[in-house]
Amino acid sequence: MSSEEAMIKVVCVVVFLSVLGQLNARFCDDPQFTPPHQNEDPLAHFTSYPNHTMQTSKKFSFQRLSVRECAQFCLQVTKERMFNCSSFEHMKATGVCLISSLSCQNSLLLNDNSRNFYHLRDFMYSNTTNPCENVSSVLPATTNVSIISHSGSGKRIDKRLISSVSVLPTASLFTHSKIRAIPSKETLTENPVLVINITLMAPTTVRLSWSFGNARKYVTDPWGFRIVYKASNDNDTNSVLIKNNHTAVNISWLRSNTYYSFWMMTVSANGFGVTSKVVNATTLSQGPLGVNINFTVLLSTITWNTQFENISSEAFLNLTTVIKNSIEGVQGENSTYKNITKLKFSYHSNGTVVFVSALFDAISGMDDLDSLYGALYYRGKLQDLPVELLQENFPGKPPTNITLQAESLSSVTVKWDSPLNQCDVFQSIGFRVFYKLSNATKIHSLDVTVSTNHLVLQNLKDFKMYVVWLRRITSGGLGPKSAAMKIRTLEKVVQVNMTVRFLTITWNTNFANPNSESFQNLGQIIQQKIYLLYGQESNFIRDVQCHRFRNGSVIADMTIVYAQNVGPQQFTVVYKALYIDGMLGNLSVKPVADNVPGKPPVNVSAESLTATSIQVKWFCVDCHQQNSTTGFVVSYKLGSSSKNYTVHVAVNRAKRFLLITALKKFAKYTIHVSSVTTRGVGLKSEDVSVRTLEDVPSLPPRDVRAHNTSSTSLMVRWNPVPQGFTHGIVLGYRVLYKRGKDGNRTFSNVTTQVTFTELYNLDKFTLYFLKVLAFTIKGNGALSNQAFARTDEDVPSLPPAKVVAYNTSSSTLLVTWLRVPVGHVHGILRGYRILFKRIGEIFYHNVTTLNQSFVLSGLEKFTSYSVEVLAFTRIGEGNSTEPVYVSTDQDVPSLPPQNVSSHNTSSTSLYISWQEVPHGFVHGILLGYRILFKIANKAEDFSIVSTSATTRYKDLHGLGKFTVYKISVLAFTAIGDGPNSTIVFISTDEDIPSKPPMNLAARNTSSTSIRVTWREVPFGFLHGILRGYRVFYKKTDDNNTTYIDASIGSTERELDITGLEKFTRYSVKVLAFTRKGNVPSQPPQTVQAFNTSSTSVKVLWHSVPRGLVHGILRGYRIFYTKTKEFGVPMRQAVVPAHMRHVHLVGLEKFTNYSIQVAAFTRIGVGAKSPELVVSTDEDIPSLPPQNLWANNISSTALRVTWSPVPTGYVHGILRGYKLLYRKSSEVSAPYREIALSPEHRFKEIDDLQKFTFYEIRILAFTIKGEGAQSPQVNVTTDEDIPSEQPQNVYAKDRTSATQIKLSWKPPPANAVHGILRGFLIWYSIIQLENQEKSPVFPRDYQEKQVPAGANDDKLTDLESYASYKIKVAAFTSKGYGPIKEIIARTCRCQARIPTSWWYNPPYVTPQPHDNRTNRNGIIPVILENMVAHCCQECHGGGNAVTIVDYTTDASGFNAKKDGVIQVKDSIGTKNMISFGIAGVMSQETYHSPYGEAEYIPIMQTPGVAFIVAEKRNIHNEVLMAVYSCWPAVPIACIMAYIAGIIVWALDMKWNHVDFPKSFFWGSLEGMWWSFVTMTTVGYGDRIPKSIPARLFAFIWTWVGIATTAVIMSNITASLMNMVFQPAMMLYGTRVSRSYGNIYDVYEDLQKNRVHAALVDSYSTASESRLFSKDWLRLIEIIPVRYESANGLVLTGDAMKLASCFRDYVQAETNDIHRIIQRSVGSIEADDVPFAVKTSSELLTGESYLFNKVVVILCAALSISVLLGLFSHYCFYKRRLTDSTTRLSAVPWLPRVFTNRRKKYAVTKDEDVNSIFEGMDMTIFDKRRSQRWEP
Repeated sequence: MSSEEAMIKVVCVVVFLSVLGQLNARFCDDPQFTPPHQNEDPLAHFTSYPNHTMQTSKKFSFQRLSVRECAQFCLQVTKERMFNCSSFEHMKATGVCLISSLSCQNSLLLNDNSRNFYHLRDFMYSNTTNPCENVSSVLPATTNVSIISHSGSGKRIDKRLISSVSVLPTASLFTHSKIRAIPSKETLTENPVLVINITLMAPTTVRLSWSFGNARKYVTDPWGFRIVYKASNDNDTNSVLIKNNHTAVNISWLRSNTYYSFWMMTVSANGFGVTSKVVNATTLSQGPLGVNINFTVLLSTITWNTQFENISSEAFLNLTTVIKNSIEGVQGENSTYKNITKLKFSYHSNGTVVFVSALFDAISGMDDLDSLYGALYYRGKLQDLPVELLQENFPGKPPTNITLQAESLSSVTVKWDSPLNQCDVFQSIGFRVFYKLSNATKIHSLDVTVSTNHLVLQNLKDFKMYVVWLRRITSGGLGPKSAAMKIRTLEKVVQVNMTVRFLTITWNTNFANPNSESFQNLGQIIQQKIYLLYGQESNFIRDVQCHRFRNGSVIADMTIVYAQNVGPQQFTVVYKALYIDGMLGNLSVKPVADNVPGKPPVNVSAESLTATSIQVKWFCVDCHQQNSTTGFVVSYKLGSSSKNYTVHVAVNRAKRFLLITALKKFAKYTIHVSSVTTRGVGLKSEDVSVRTLEDVPSLPPRDVRAHNTSSTSLMVRWNPVPQGFTHGIVLGYRVLYKRGKDGNRTFSNVTTQVTFTELYNLDKFTLYFLKVLAFTIKGNGALSNQAFARTDEDVPSLPPAKVVAYNTSSSTLLVTWLRVPVGHVHGILRGYRILFKRIGEIFYHNVTTLNQSFVLSGLEKFTSYSVEVLAFTRIGEGNSTEPVYVSTDQDVPSLPPQNVSSHNTSSTSLYISWQEVPHGFVHGILLGYRILFKIANKAEDFSIVSTSATTRYKDLHGLGKFTVYKISVLAFTAIGDGPNSTIVFISTDEDIPSKPPMNLAARNTSSTSIRVTWREVPFGFLHGILRGYRVFYKKTDDNNTTYIDASIGSTERELDITGLEKFTRYSVKVLAFTRKGNVPSQPPQTVQAFNTSSTSVKVLWHSVPRGLVHGILRGYRIFYTKTKEFGVPMRQAVVPAHMRHVHLVGLEKFTNYSIQVAAFTRIGVGAKSPELVVSTDEDIPSLPPQNLWANNISSTALRVTWSPVPTGYVHGILRGYKLLYRKSSEVSAPYREIALSPEHRFKEIDDLQKFTFYEIRILAFTIKGEGAQSPQVNVTTDEDIPSEQPQNVYAKDRTSATQIKLSWKPPPANAVHGILRGFLIWYSIIQLENQEKSPVFPRDYQEKQVPAGANDDKLTDLESYASYKIKVAAFTSKGYGPIKEIIARTCRCQARIPTSWWYNPPYVTPQPHDNRTNRNGIIPVILENMVAHCCQECHGGGNAVTIVDYTTDASGFNAKKDGVIQVKDSIGTKNMISFGIAGVMSQETYHSPYGEAEYIPIMQTPGVAFIVAEKRNIHNEVLMAVYSCWPAVPIACIMAYIAGIIVWALDMKWNHVDFPKSFFWGSLEGMWWSFVTMTTVGYGDRIPKSIPARLFAFIWTWVGIATTAVIMSNITASLMNMVFQPAMMLYGTRVSRSYGNIYDVYEDLQKNRVHAALVDSYSTASESRLFSKDWLRLIEIIPVRYESANGLVLTGDAMKLASCFRDYVQAETNDIHRIIQRSVGSIEADDVPFAVKTSSELLTGESYLFNKVVVILCAALSISVLLGLFSHYCFYKRRLTDSTTRLSAVPWLPRVFTNRRKKYAVTKDEDVNSIFEGMDMTIFDKRRSQRWEP
């Protein structure tokens, strides 16, 4: 055998094994050939193989079932474990269903066109509870049945089976199927059911029970019963299969109030039994029980507990409570959910399975089930309880397997599968198909019936993305939404024709032939250039067609086919390439003719006609072309900045000029003109700049504001006219002002060239209307809006008018007045202040009111008051009115006369004195006084004596002597008497007794003694205090002698007189005496007095004349009192009798005193001398001036006022005042003095220091010297603005990007001049990046105020990379002082710069912040260096270096994005660096939806890699390539059969051993010979014998060789075609999509969504682990025509770094190149296709197929050898044990020969001749006849 034949045989073996493996995969449910699963169809669980039959020893036949019913029945019996049905056959014609337990590994499959074979896919029993179970309990011999209607869409196999098979966790199992009812009439296998009883259990449940009678016959292998039932209004029947040992079943989930028919039959291995009689029943009406929703879930977080099976256990109750609370929480308070009617737990390996039956109100609809449905299906949680849904019976579930197909530009076909076996809680009515544009909110919908499974949406917009979803319509409302799907309608294409001359291509005659290779190559080159020209926008191109090439260099007629959504920007690309660049890639081109839409107009000019109009002219290039330019758009904008808004004006196609009006005056405009086509606006012309003429400003100055600087001045400030509205050069501003009350009066105006001015001499507190205008050379501009400002308040300049005051009682006054005249309040009147005081008082009392009248109460009675009224504002008090004098009304005195005293002046008179009622307590005109007196111990009325008002004493005469009187004094007015004074008890003076002692008697007691006795003086006649008795006696007869007296005490009543002459008559007298009996009767003589000091007086006198003392002179008593003191007892001084002078001290200074002197004896004081008046000497004042008060009148002046020294304390004649003052801080310094005359009551002190505390005192002085100083008064001068700057103002540079920390020290205390209220900080940018600015103070400055206690502050929200000028000033209430200026700079960068990036190696890696390895990518390394270079150090905080944050973006989200599209979407206006974004090297601006950003190209990309996916299963392709040649095999077989018939016909007569005469067996033998001959195998077991047969054999050999060669060449060609597929062309290939990242490209290549991709060459080299797969091939590296780049996009503050970044890229080119070289690997294109490499290794040791074949063959060989050895061993073992049979040789040989003859056949005639030569040939006839026996 040659090597080629050996190779062919090996290939055949491999092919055979591949075919065998492929068929095995098909029949054994290889997932590769598994048909799509259908949830509702039971056939979805089977794999169909039409036209096959099964050969098995065990199968059962059931009659008259459809394919669906047969599949369902197979599932049912399997589920009930009646029979393990894994496959079935269905007879097409008879409807017979053959079920079996076929195994693919041991079954023979044959072709049969009369039947279909189905094999069960992967089958698993479900341990879950029936989702449609309602209330089921299985009793002995009873099975509960629930109808199943499930549309599960999960991928788990047990969930798929739920739609057709359900297992209950009871001893009896059942299933349910919805099938067509075809009653069976086949042979009886068991007696039919005789009696069926129906019991109505509930509106949706019936109970069926049955019996067989007495003669029930059992058959072998009974299976069970099949119960069939249907509703009267339903054509479909439902069936239930249950086991044989049950006699009753509950059927649930029927429709309430519905007429049903029921029948049943037995089921056994022999088929269906006879159908029973049909019984009918109507279910009960549905009451208000509600809707039951059943579902089974797995609680993966709840570990199984056996106590869950015990409904009374605590574990069961606790878990039940958790589930109930969770469902209630999901449904909410307003839900129709009622309760859980059933709850059951079962074991699961992953947790606990719970079956729940939830009851809802009968009125519930689909909306009421949404919360529970969403919790189970979408969230997988019941509140916080995680669940995994296993089964459920939710109605209205959405359709499944929804597919969308775009049919046309305006129509889409929607197809879906409707889940069957829906539980009929709500009846399905149909479906509602919703659709809308993906970017629109309006939703459209169409309804279809429930039996419809497709719909065509029409009248859609072309090439638009639509969103489509479906919802089931039920009787309870719309069901849940299906998943939304998107589809785009078909598009129109746009063709652009052009003729282009290629200047650098030499003409080749082959270019004229479209079929030549040169034509094709040049066309491909042009396609490639155009695709590369568009780069990432090449997805707008559908095709590039080259029609012909002509000579003339090379002139190409070509067409570019664009997509429907092509826009002018795509036409712009090709226009720029042809007309501007003149290059297509590296090919120089010149356009000859084209219909590129939107060519720009030329010769554009603009001329300014007025201040608001410009005329634009242009020339149209392609207006002669048809359907090209439809009009023009003239675009203009202010200036040349791209940020300015551009205005577009449409112009008719026929016009070539446009007058642009309503422009801004004196503004520079940039204008260009664009052509308009049907596709949009084309390329613009070159820009033309022109400025409009000057005009008056159209807008007034902005922000006109004014504030008062005093009550007569206003400061007016404004901002300049906004830029662009001055319409010329502003020459100045005019400020117009007038009072608000001036009405139509004209404005006054002032002119200034700056943006502020101060208006003076204005009315106080007056509202002024202010307007400001700017003027140019053209005149005055627009007036600003009227600003309002009011001068500051001031005190009222006039007092209230017509003040009237009158008394309303003795203690109240009513004061009324009129308002301050209009215009004189000068402020907001805060109220009126009434000043009042008693006449003579210095200080006013005051009260405040808002009214124009006020009652002064609590006043002193009958007191004259001075009343003044003033108005006051916030600033202070205005002038007061002239005083109004008024007195309160009279009243009775409230106090009695004071110091009432009395002394007797004689024994019958009393002197009564008193002082006047205290001032202020008389309360009226004092009319006089009344003295009330009576004897103290008598009960009688008072006697009253009245005196005048001026009297202060009264002598009462005619009184009883030495009698005690009660005396009281009162004052009275016209109103009445005042209160009585305190009662004074006083006695009249003593007197001598008016009667002598009574009963005088005398008797002698001896010759020389007499005893005199008497009685006391009669009562009432003593008139004094009895001091004793005097007894006078003398001889009676002696008239010349005086009486001798003897005194005895007052208690004695007798006296013994001794020493008398004897017997002599004596005359005796007795008298009683009082004090009045013996005192001097004359005063001392010549009394004199003179002062010796201011407090002492010396008094001199002479003694009482002799004889007038009347006793022994005991001494002198000096009486003295002040002359003006009345009613005050006189003070006394006593000196002994020998002294004639006294020195009175302790007197009041400079006071007149009245002095009297009297002598006194033992008995009493004698007569007083006449009054002598003398004055004490002058002295210094003992009290200072009163009510000293001071107030500031300016910051350097004070006003001091005072009241005089109180009367009586001057102590002399007042000569003047001395005002003393000094600074409070100079305690040891002497006072400065100011001498003032006595008339002064105030003084203004000037030239004081500002806001300084002063101590002020005042004193009065007389001739004797200075009096006492007044108490110190502290007062401060008024505040003023500080006179010095804040000290040590300092700001550290570059401590933060947005903050500047400022510190300072306050001005010196002596320079503040007031209470430091705080500091004002102004700041403004003077340099931003490298741009200088000149801010105007204070207009362009921001102002900030900080409190006085602060010595530092932070300026926040600043611009980074900026220099600020900062001004600091201290301020008081009067304003701010001198300003201190400094300059500070912010950091260039923020402390953290967020980023946005995507994984795109080698540019960016997954860990761009990892600087420890080289895995951080090119761009992050360069970015770190650029940031460090440009941001420099920032000296604040802990991080001196700016950190690039690779973890979060500017919005706080993850910085790493899924792709470049997401990175671009995240670009906004916040501070951020986005990188990994493609651009061009010359690009500086990046356009985003949020505005323009800065683009920094980092590195140029060298090109793109063209990668082709060749992910092919070569083994399967080899098999399919061989299999594709199958048509030649039947032809060869037919030819072989025909040749077999011919050779049989030619040779049967001579060779009937090889070719029997029977046509059937002979033709088969002939076919066998022709086949082995045709294939050149030539076994030689059949040989033609006849000449014709051999001639035919000769011919057939050649025909067979040719036929075999044709078949083999066909197979070879198919294999070669498979291996060498044509290479994929880049140009002309449809672009599928653009990708955001490289992994999406790889995924689509891997999943065969795309077959080729253009990938950045650097990315390809870096991701060699992805693109080094065997099935990926790098075709070529395509260079990019334009300078493609990869770089950064800077937004927000990061844009300020753009200039520095660009400088860094240019300066550090070498470093960047080194980083690139270090990070990028190398790649090479692969010229050998994957299929070639794989097929060349098909039969090598590295081939998977080869290794698999070797393993299979070795295993088969080993098994065969083992079986052979085992058989051999068994054979010889049997021979050894059967020795008797072996010894019988004679009978044994024929049996052996006979057996051998029956088992073996001779294959060649030569063998027969050699073995049985000479034997009878008839034995061969017998042998032949036996060989072909059936």
